[in-house]
Amino acid sequence: RPPRSTPLYSSAASDVYKRQQAIFFGHGSSRLSKKDIEIIKNIANKAITANAVVHVKGHASMRTRNMDPIQHALANFNISIKRANAVAKALINHGGPAGRLIIDAVGASEPVSTEAMPSGERANRRAEISLSAT
Repeated sequence: RPPRSTPLYSSAASDVYKRQQAIFFGHGSSRLSKKDIEIIKNIANKAITANAVVHVKGHASMRTRNMDPIQHALANFNISIKRANAVAKALINHGGPAGRLIIDAVGASEPVSTEAMPSGERANRRAEISLSAT
């Protein structure tokens, strides 16, 4: 199982700008754990301190149960937006900059892992949070 928060990249110039972390979710879930909330609080504080723009992008795994391609795409988009919204709401609730928050959802269109194994599927069920200069 991937760690609950994984730094995906960081700029050499600054640890705050262009830093991206991922929050991972259970199958079909947009629920945040207490550990996820702590990570999000830390990111909210960094965003305020750096006067940064926060971008939250929700993702889904490619697996859905016996659906036609349109239902499949819609189900994955819906869960990805729920994940992005859950993270965005937690950021705002913990002092994150609502006026500098961008929310995006991409369904299963941007996988980071193949889904031949369950670990790959888990890695794709995520919301990415990145901070950038205003």
